[in-house]
Amino acid sequence: MPTDSLPLPALHAFEAAARHVSFTRAAAELGLTQAAVSYHVKRLEERLGAPLFARRGRSLALTEAGERLAAEVVDAFGRLRAVLGSEVDAAGRSLTVVSVPTFTTHWLAPRLGAFQAAHPELTVKLATSTELGDSIDGELAADIEIRAGPSGFPPRFVAHRLLEVRLACVVAPRLAAGLRQPADVLSLPLIGMSMSWDAWFEAAGVEAPAALRKPAPRFDNQAASAQAAVGGLGAALVTPDFFAEDLATGRLVAPFPLLVDRAKGYWLVYAADQRHRLKIRAFRDWIVAAASADLRP
Repeated sequence: MPTDSLPLPALHAFEAAARHVSFTRAAAELGLTQAAVSYHVKRLEERLGAPLFARRGRSLALTEAGERLAAEVVDAFGRLRAVLGSEVDAAGRSLTVVSVPTFTTHWLAPRLGAFQAAHPELTVKLATSTELGDSIDGELAADIEIRAGPSGFPPRFVAHRLLEVRLACVVAPRLAAGLRQPADVLSLPLIGMSMSWDAWFEAAGVEAPAALRKPAPRFDNQAASAQAAVGGLGAALVTPDFFAEDLATGRLVAPFPLLVDRAKGYWLVYAADQRHRLKIRAFRDWIVAAASADLRP
């Protein structure tokens, strides 16, 4: 196909619709009507002689031909945006990152200096949020998000698994003496979410119905749970790597070697159409390498 006959408006509309898997969202992004996006896509389908989307009631899905074309077109438009889009905002070259609290305070923040030293041209703006699960209904709240949860992100986002969520039971030293076997943990208030404790007791081979459990506060992050455990409030489930210093100094004790894998992880997430931006690539390469280094024995 000669380049001067490429249906660029149709390709642009298709690229946005493929990223969002929605004509409505594509129209909002492009400043067009939904009917106009649909027209452009239909024009492209007629040009190629193959359907690009399957309409299933009120939902939309890419066909095999649509997936093949989307892989190339989304990548091409992403590269164009990276070249044409300015990396400079009113405050200078900045990278906004929103992350779940415990990962931020106990893993990311202590390591962030290494990234900043390697990229002094970037200003990292780091914020925390307790609302970052695996469900993303709209757009991201920052250039990059670090979320906690299982896999399964919408195709318009790129997700890299950084660390797995493995939980250990921890208590204050004065409480550890009375814990000779996992069933003894039931003698303490169980800080944290009941579903996590369900998994821990199941892995330990202990029957622990709700009637046997003492009430305890629930916190929305591991850091608060760990601090409550340090204060002697009860037993908490935390990722031990995040609290290595507390465990090394004896402020917390892990009375049993049991680690429970919750089939969840900490994920680096960014928009697929932003993956070619230099600042996104720089942070992605650095944090993926740092996380991989932590996983090596």
